Amino acid sequence: MRYFYDYIYLQKMTTGKYTDLSDKAFFYVMGKERHEFIQGLITNDINKCNDDNAIYSAFLSPQGRFIADFFIISSGDSFLFEINKKIKNELLNKFEIYKLRAQIEIKETSAYKSLVIYENKNFDNLQLIGQCKKIEEGFIYRDPRNNKMGIKGIIKEEKINDFVSKYNLSKETISDYDFKRINNGIPDSIIDLKINKSLLLENNFDKINAIDWNKGCYIGQEITARMKYRSLLKKTLYKIIILEGDVKKDDMIFLNDKNIGYITSINKNLGLAMLKISEANIAIKNNNDLLVKNGKIKLSI
Repeated sequence: MRYFYDYIYLQKMTTGKYTDLSDKAFFYVMGKERHEFIQGLITNDINKCNDDNAIYSAFLSPQGRFIADFFIISSGDSFLFEINKKIKNELLNKFEIYKLRAQIEIKETSAYKSLVIYENKNFDNLQLIGQCKKIEEGFIYRDPRNNKMGIKGIIKEEKINDFVSKYNLSKETISDYDFKRINNGIPDSIIDLKINKSLLLENNFDKINAIDWNKGCYIGQEITARMKYRSLLKKTLYKIIILEGDVKKDDMIFLNDKNIGYITSINKNLGLAMLKISEANIAIKNNNDLLVKNGKIKLSI
């Protein structure tokens, strides 16, 4: 009987899972002209970001090339950005250049940590992508890129342990989170993209709610829109399944001895690959296996 109650107790204490995204950094954009300033720079519509909704967006070069991606939530009289630490300084330097005389202030903060929460009934009220809620420990919101990526938490660092205990969360590794990312066809900008080289549409940013096609101009908008409306896209990111062998990131991919692309990221038996669309369509139509140097893969459809 004691073992039965121990089982029930353990079930109660592990009602969800979380991953600590330790590679994230945060900064505020505040001031009375913050809306106008941000709106002219990012690919999404800042007017969609409010107390009840978070957004995902990107910043481009004037040539339409990728510089940075980030999440934004509304935090009172400011916007709070979550960004990868490796590209934070690049983005902040660009913001300072475009700031000019705008009445805004940009301020870094180390007060928060980024978590992702899965399989927890406490947050079932957040049904819509981007739906956001302020809580005692910080903010929680449904990942605006894809409903299957769980709930994101921006939690005050000193409240992390309280938050994890309060909602009965057990920790998953970053590898588990990365596998979910790849399985849902979502690029990681640090792994899958190249700063000042990659294009958003080639990396499916239009499919993960990073671009608003109805907003006004932003930096790099002309080239991004031209690719969409003139159907100029020649290659894009695909999910792949590893069938056999030692398959690695950056491996060249071949169809009938023709190089058609390369692998951008891998986790367990799944990966993402940048492929020429015409050749990828042939492989899908004919159900072809694709070859890499020391292995075999297949497109996941």
